[in-house]
Amino acid sequence: EEAKVKFGVIGDFGVSGNALNGISLMMKGWSPDFIVSTGDNTYGALDTEIDYDPGLPGMQNDWEFNVGAYFGGFIQGRADGKFPLQTSPVQRFFPTVGNHDSHPDPGNGGTIDDYLDYFHGNPGGPPRLPGERGAAHDSDVSFYAVRRGPVDLFVLDADVPNRPDLLALQKSWLAAEVAASTARWKIAVFHQPPLTSGFRAAASWMLWEELGLVDAILCGHDHFYERLDYFGTPLFITGAGGQGLYSFREPPDARSLSRYNNHHSAMLVTADAYSLRLESRAFELPAQQEKLVESFVLGTPVEVDNEDVYTFFAEAGESIELRTATPPPLSQPPLTPALELFTPGGQPVAGQITTLGDGRNLRLRHVAGHSGHWQVKVRGQAPGHGPYSVRVLMTTSLPDYPAWSASLPNGLRGDNDDADDDGYHNLIEYAFQSNPMQPGADDAARWRGLRISPGLAPSTITLTFDLPSPLPPALNYQLESGASPDGPWEVVAWRPAAADWQCIAGAAVLTGAPLADSRRVAVTVGSETQRRFYRLSVSRNG
Repeated sequence: EEAKVKFGVIGDFGVSGNALNGISLMMKGWSPDFIVSTGDNTYGALDTEIDYDPGLPGMQNDWEFNVGAYFGGFIQGRADGKFPLQTSPVQRFFPTVGNHDSHPDPGNGGTIDDYLDYFHGNPGGPPRLPGERGAAHDSDVSFYAVRRGPVDLFVLDADVPNRPDLLALQKSWLAAEVAASTARWKIAVFHQPPLTSGFRAAASWMLWEELGLVDAILCGHDHFYERLDYFGTPLFITGAGGQGLYSFREPPDARSLSRYNNHHSAMLVTADAYSLRLESRAFELPAQQEKLVESFVLGTPVEVDNEDVYTFFAEAGESIELRTATPPPLSQPPLTPALELFTPGGQPVAGQITTLGDGRNLRLRHVAGHSGHWQVKVRGQAPGHGPYSVRVLMTTSLPDYPAWSASLPNGLRGDNDDADDDGYHNLIEYAFQSNPMQPGADDAARWRGLRISPGLAPSTITLTFDLPSPLPPALNYQLESGASPDGPWEVVAWRPAAADWQCIAGAAVLTGAPLADSRRVAVTVGSETQRRFYRLSVSRNG
């Protein structure tokens, strides 16, 4: 077996267009050994016998338009040439059954004959998906295992919620195959996640104790990226491959550790005998550039190289402190890490770098001039090697709410009190950094209200407003929409504490460069036929 393997992971991608085109080009640029799908490979017509152009060789249908056109070079060609865009001499595409891949009723475990026809069937030649090790591929269910290098993938079929017999079969199969596997890394792959911060219910039928036997879990179904703690095992939802992006519910799942839905994304996984690195990478439109969302590592990398890049969010005006730490020398020569810091636009910054007392580790300090996702690169200076960790600490010169309100009169320090009796509650005064003891013009200048204008796209409107820069710590801001001034109110966009703005599917949020004391936010939403009302609300985090 190979000593090292690299593969891409994509989910919920099966719709042709700019987003999928960008994601597929990004993934091909990684030169992966193979690609794994977490399901919903096509949102088109599922009948593989449909031929939109009989004058051309093979079938011209939605499977080819939505899958083959982008990943056909990874799918083994059939002996009969039925799908001409499938051109790989060997199978390098390992799919999962999604609820949009089967019929007649995919939510209740419909047949998957056309899915298997496209990926597995091969009249005149051997089946194209693995069939050994107890695998099953039939009209009821499709699950299999595939070993590549130090990685063993256990591809399950979660699209059988009303078939306890098939769920029990897969549970026992997974436990037996994981126990028999000699691979360094074992990964479960299936579509519907058992935990999620999305608005759709989690797949309760996939809450398996047997999933604790693997090292990581890959799912799709929800159109975003999220990393959760599945009772000690990292669970990754990577369902932002091309279909419309989903928003996160608020509050998120208690086990959620990382979330991203600003752009479409996929995952790059690299593994060797020592470490398993799982990275979420976004493809930003219209800039058409790749961006590292998160890098998560299991095990201990043999050495640090220039690919160790981590992303974090910082507000303009916040002080950033990065600090490396290495254990006592485990090898000679020991690792001496170096740090590089990059702005959200990708520009390197020098920062103030100090060598710590052990002579190997570093501390880098810098005041953020821009709000957004910053990146830190860690590299090992040859010839040293060994494990390391990097700590990111952000602080602001602004006091937290308890410290800010301590100067207010006794009995008037609560969030909803109004110390200067001007109609602005204390928390609002704090959120907009106005003077809580000076009514009148000062408050009016700080909050200029929501401004509504036609959006650039047809049938859209854009709401703009200004917030302080930097923002006060530990506050959540929400833009809400209602049918009347009395509500009910629905969240359109939100900015959690210590994170960037997020929005519902179909909306977009843009933030301007920080000015002397403010930063402009513009939220574009679809215009409604009926009259709508909008408001900005503020709450304290925790």
